[in-house]
Amino acid sequence: MKKEKFRIGGMTCAACVSSVEKAVSSLKGVTKASVSLMTNCLDIEYDEGLLTPRDIIKAVKNKGYTAEEYDSRKRDDSTESADKMKLRLIVSLVFLFPLMYIAMGSMAGLPLPKALTQNFALFGALQFILCAPVVIINYKFFTVGFKRLIKLDPNMDSLIATGSGASILYSAYAYYKILTSSTHDYHLYIDSAAMILTLITLGKFLEARARRKTSGALHNIASLAPEFATVLRNGEELNIPTADIMIGDTVIMRPGQNLPADGVITKGHASLNVSVITGESLPVDLSVGDLVSAGTTNLNSSFEFKVTEKGEMTTLGKMIALVEDAAASKAPIARLADKVASIFVPTVIGIAFITSIIWFFITSNLETALSVGITVLVIACPCSLGLATPTAIMAGTGRGAEFGVLFRSAEALETLGKSDCVILDKTGTITSGVLTVNHVIPQSDSLTEDHIIPKKEKSEQLLAISAALESRSEHPIARAICKNAEELGLKLPEINSEITAMPGYGIKGTINSDEYVIGNSAICKNIQIPAETQKIINTLEASGSTVVRITKNNEFIGFIALSDRIRTDSPEAIKFMKENGITPIMITGDNQGAASEVARSVGITSFTAEAKPDDKELAVKKLKTAGHTVVMIGDGVNDAPALACADIGVAIGSGTDIAIENSDVVLIGGRLGDFCNALTVSKKTMQIIRQNLFWAFFYNSIGILLATFNLASPMIASAAMSLSSLCVVSNALRLRKIKLEKVSAEVNHAASPQHKNAINNNIKEISTMKKEIVIDGMMCMHCSGRVEKALNAIDGVEAKVDLEKKTAYVTCPDTLDTAVLTKTVTDAGYTVISIN
Repeated sequence: MKKEKFRIGGMTCAACVSSVEKAVSSLKGVTKASVSLMTNCLDIEYDEGLLTPRDIIKAVKNKGYTAEEYDSRKRDDSTESADKMKLRLIVSLVFLFPLMYIAMGSMAGLPLPKALTQNFALFGALQFILCAPVVIINYKFFTVGFKRLIKLDPNMDSLIATGSGASILYSAYAYYKILTSSTHDYHLYIDSAAMILTLITLGKFLEARARRKTSGALHNIASLAPEFATVLRNGEELNIPTADIMIGDTVIMRPGQNLPADGVITKGHASLNVSVITGESLPVDLSVGDLVSAGTTNLNSSFEFKVTEKGEMTTLGKMIALVEDAAASKAPIARLADKVASIFVPTVIGIAFITSIIWFFITSNLETALSVGITVLVIACPCSLGLATPTAIMAGTGRGAEFGVLFRSAEALETLGKSDCVILDKTGTITSGVLTVNHVIPQSDSLTEDHIIPKKEKSEQLLAISAALESRSEHPIARAICKNAEELGLKLPEINSEITAMPGYGIKGTINSDEYVIGNSAICKNIQIPAETQKIINTLEASGSTVVRITKNNEFIGFIALSDRIRTDSPEAIKFMKENGITPIMITGDNQGAASEVARSVGITSFTAEAKPDDKELAVKKLKTAGHTVVMIGDGVNDAPALACADIGVAIGSGTDIAIENSDVVLIGGRLGDFCNALTVSKKTMQIIRQNLFWAFFYNSIGILLATFNLASPMIASAAMSLSSLCVVSNALRLRKIKLEKVSAEVNHAASPQHKNAINNNIKEISTMKKEIVIDGMMCMHCSGRVEKALNAIDGVEAKVDLEKKTAYVTCPDTLDTAVLTKTVTDAGYTVISIN
């Protein structure tokens, strides 16, 4: 099956949408077809063995519309439509005002030349002459409308063309009768025809402008990619169009410029405003080797980067594609409007015809009967039905994208607001996912609960073995262990066999004919761990640490303890869920102690620890069977099945590609707090859609009813019709103003080495003092290194930690509050016993 997008031209209302969808859906090989009036696009899924794009275009053209394969580089015609409508409106108004003065001036007591009042032939001829330019400039109403009528597939243009055309034909008949007979009992309705066309054009112009504003967020995002870029080729700087950039090009960036492509920094340092990509409000500092994204803004430095992705394949390009796809899709709530739209216009024509006949029999007056019929035709508005849903979806998804929330479809947008249960992964979702190695403890007979002083050689050997096993894994624990080994400059042993992943347990591999396994407590189920060591492991896990065990030939040889920081926005996100009637449930493969500590810290009361990958999927299925609308939030490969199974899968953007591919909503900023924004957008958008649909159905029902009872004139009807579409689009525009929160990422406030040296130089003249801090909880070199690094990060502080004496020796300004030292040590995960 192939998915493709086409741009459709000539659609004006919901009836047009229904017509195109029916035409395409009837083709052999088509499994799914969706048309959006807002984006003027057709999204289709078909068997390319049975169908070609040419067949699809031909089917659309046979219905009287234009079609071409979608090209994102071509500008959307919404701006062009507004400009053309403006010209049509100006020309129409220029001729309408004198026409209305001549036709209605005498009724309002306005003076008219005697030549007109005494010469009816001239009076009528002048009205026809002034009406002609209005009809000519708005000829599309007639060409499209009558073409649709002939094909027995009428649309909004058919109603307008029939109504205004009937006024013109009757006026011509009346004018002929007046000229060829002595009676003046006939009235001309030529001014009504011109007024109908002008007011409808006014409504279309205002609607086009409003629709352009509705998609403003998307256009703002798309405009962030610059038109030109400076590249370095053969040692020469060239200023070329962004579209001509090639993969592998070196791009030169200067302060204030937006990045034209994705890439990797190869020279210099960058401070980038990445809010368009992540919603992050603070600048991000990057250096050589760091990734950069198209559309982000270079703030105050010059640097060079190598292009890795360009155009539609950049992060920005994919964001735009996701928003466009969501805007072009249909929400389940719109199905009723689609069904009504498919029969709306023929029904209105039938009502107008029957109403005219009834009024003719009641009054025996052809003018009255004709006026009522025209009013019924003109007052009915299929436009408002067609725009009620897509305008709101476009505005809502665009607003979400500005804050780092991407919806894949309108169905996801609707379903998310109905959710009542959220399942969350722990690592990388509630926590930052960036783990730190705190303890590397090889098994030793000298181990006790209070004093663990393993030999450095054994500790490094255990870390090197673990890093070798984890070197091919993308799991957060694996990344932390490998990073720690790299920082210590350890040489990793060679793996003699394929590394085997054991989902839900760990990893195993062979080194020098010995089989090593690293993983959670399950790998030691039938392996003896010394009681003293188990006691320490239990203490660490109870305090929130993640502990991985290492075995060699089914014998326990040590463990590594790691810690992860809870995201600063997680507690507020959990609180927001509860306030909105959503029950948060945490399911993690981590140990019971770590899971309990994290759940308690963020306010989650229901959680499952030591879960296997399929446990998450089973939990989702169980909740769905119980009648809940379930959201799954995750970031890893293990989350992919549960993300796909849930009613709504939400991927944290910093997660793996497979997690994002299986999701319905993507939080590209990588923050759980953005889920609050996603939920707000969903609820507000559905509220606007319901209001729009109510107004569309209410207006058409009341309008047609008033028209059939002759309680409205054709002029009032045309004004009301224009107003109804404008109301729907303007209501959707309110979504651009909904209040969303920009969630800031965690900030490392440690001073840079250059800044710290500058401070230290200035502090030399200030009196200093020495302090001895006795610290509990340090068990290995990693602990002492962690404390020492944290203390040295304080401005003006020089610290050295003695692991054996459990003491930090600190030189600091005498003005430094000891509470700062205590907090720094506590934040590092240890306890201050005393400061002397």
